[in-house]
Amino acid sequence: IDNQVLRFSKAGVTDPLKQGLSPFERIEYRYDPDQKKLYRLKYSNLNTSNREQPLSSTLLSQVEQFQIMVLTPQEVIKWPEVNIDPTKPDEFRKLPKGIKMQLTVAGVSYEWIYSLNQGDLSLSKQGDQ
Repeated sequence: IDNQVLRFSKAGVTDPLKQGLSPFERIEYRYDPDQKKLYRLKYSNLNTSNREQPLSSTLLSQVEQFQIMVLTPQEVIKWPEVNIDPTKPDEFRKLPKGIKMQLTVAGVSYEWIYSLNQGDLSLSKQGDQ
């Protein structure tokens, strides 16, 4: 999360026509305050380049306010944090506890809190037990 843009990669793309589609894709949620719209952008390649044009769709219109926070457990608007101590590699692998989204659409305010894990999970390197 950076500048109210949520980016992540996901697996599970199906290829029923056997066209050679990758099972992975990059997803981006972006808020445009001038147009008051929330967009979902989909990149078919995980290594997005400036040349690739994403497939864009409007998720919501009349969005007056939109904010995403990562719960680490503190609320932060940028993740991963830039002030992580490079001498502590385990800090780079810690996953956030959750994500909190707040938005106002057509005068109605909403808040969602998504739990991302149970307990103190962290990413493990391949081969870690």
